[in-house]
Amino acid sequence: LDIHEDVARERHGDEKVDAAIAWLYQVAESEPGLVQAIRSSPRPYRTLVEQFDLEIEAHQHLMLAQQMQQLMHTGFDPRDVDQWAIQRAQALAQQRQTQAQPQQPVGRAPPRSIVSQPNMGGQSATPIGPGAAFDKLFG
Repeated sequence: LDIHEDVARERHGDEKVDAAIAWLYQVAESEPGLVQAIRSSPRPYRTLVEQFDLEIEAHQHLMLAQQMQQLMHTGFDPRDVDQWAIQRAQALAQQRQTQAQPQQPVGRAPPRSIVSQPNMGGQSATPIGPGAAFDKLFG
């Protein structure tokens, strides 16, 4: 099981695997068939995380249905959902664009390249001609 747990942690992250294990402990008594299905799976931690994801998705759907029910009692018109979704999508797109724009560098500029520095000796420091460099160095 340790190998399967390690693989699950690498794939899904420690936080998610820990949350899935905690969830399994909570539902173990009320759903023994689920525990048995996970134990008998060839990849128990993978099955656990998949079942946990399904549980989260079902919970999110239930919460959304409850919120919609509450909105209906307040006089909310379901036809407004499309307009709300469009506005929300535009706001998210604008937020992503803002985040995607390159940030201006803060602080000092990087040092200039040595390529742009003048030659330390200049042209006159290097003798030109046959044997001139040798004569200057050893002569």
